[in-house]
Amino acid sequence: MTENNSFDTYWPKIDAVPGWMSPGQEKCLFDLVCTLNQQARILELGSFLGRSTVTMAFACHKTRRHIYAVDTFEGNDDDFISGRNEVYWQGNSFLETFKDHLRRDDLLQYVTALQGWTHEIAKHWTMQVDMIFIDAGHTYEAVLQDVDNYFKFVKPGGVVALHDVTPSWPGVERVWQEVVALRLENIGNKGSLYYGRKK
Repeated sequence: MTENNSFDTYWPKIDAVPGWMSPGQEKCLFDLVCTLNQQARILELGSFLGRSTVTMAFACHKTRRHIYAVDTFEGNDDDFISGRNEVYWQGNSFLETFKDHLRRDDLLQYVTALQGWTHEIAKHWTMQVDMIFIDAGHTYEAVLQDVDNYFKFVKPGGVVALHDVTPSWPGVERVWQEVVALRLENIGNKGSLYYGRKK
């Protein structure tokens, strides 16, 4: 069985991780990672409890691919409240909950969690990456700042993906249409998950 065909095997474990992705988006992310070279570096901006991280980590299984997951792991008073939408964690930080979701399937070796605001981490970021998945702040200013800070680190031909490109999140949609899509080729989407290759 090739790694691209193993998604169905991993799906029950992925689906056990709370999060907000539309049906089919996990497989889309998994497949995108599987197109990368065996030593690929992946940058995830916004990880929450790790549903997308676990998905991509399974695509790193038995390779030297590695994910750098950037999040405050503290949420905010509007969107990330324990108990809302039947999603729970203990204490003020969900970093350990995030790690537990990776640890239970022996995936922590493929992920480095970087706790902090994306714009603060960007001040010290120097690594070239093969893929970036942007799903952090959803205001126009926040998304644009993430693109401005990190797009330059994506290798030519690398994957750039944004989550929540939808009228429900007008800031994300605007940045995608006015900035990101113009810099990409081979564009596709699965629902609100849009992606392409850096020109």
